This record gives sequence, structure tokens and C-alpha cells, in this order.
Amino acid sequence: MVKEYITDEKGNIKSVVLDYVFYQQIESVIEDFLLGKIIAETENDVDISLEDTKLLISK
Repeated sequence: MVKEYITDEKGNIKSVVLDYVFYQQIESVIEDFLLGKIIAETENDVDISLEDTKLLISK
């Protein structure tokens, strides 16, 4: 993992520069994790038909 640090005048790290391919890999892992979390949270939700949805929206 290649990375560079951007520091202020006192040497405090303010940002990290990552290789773009590595960044994409991290982004993919986060997206997969969040999708799994959303799926798990909605597993027990009640399904509603398209027609019922249209009726609810039209009210």
C-alpha cells in the first residue's frame, strides 16, 4: 500500500494520499459492507405491492 502524508507546517498529518486502485478497493469493501447492513436491517420489512404503493402515493 503506497501512501503519502500531507502535513501542516508543524508536521501534523492533515491528509493521506492513497494509490487510486487501493482507494477503489477500500471503497468497494465499504459499499459491500453498507449494502449488507441495509439488507440485514430490511430483512423483516413487510412487502407491499406496486398497486398498493400507487394507492398510498395518490392519497
